[in-house]
Amino acid sequence: MVWTLHKGHRMASCHLWTHPLGGGVRLEVDDEWVRGETHREGLKLLEVALSWQKSFASKGWA
Repeated sequence: MVWTLHKGHRMASCHLWTHPLGGGVRLEVDDEWVRGETHREGLKLLEVALSWQKSFASKGWA
């Protein structure tokens, strides 16, 4: 898991996983898939994960 944020009783989490193209980043809210991306470079996966975290934090998730 890369990060977890909460807002009230809700939970958003971001996970990294392996993928035939290299790796994937997956965003879940309340254990349901919201979006995902695949990339060959690990650094790009981390950049995406952190941008999603920043977006959620700007909407009151902590």
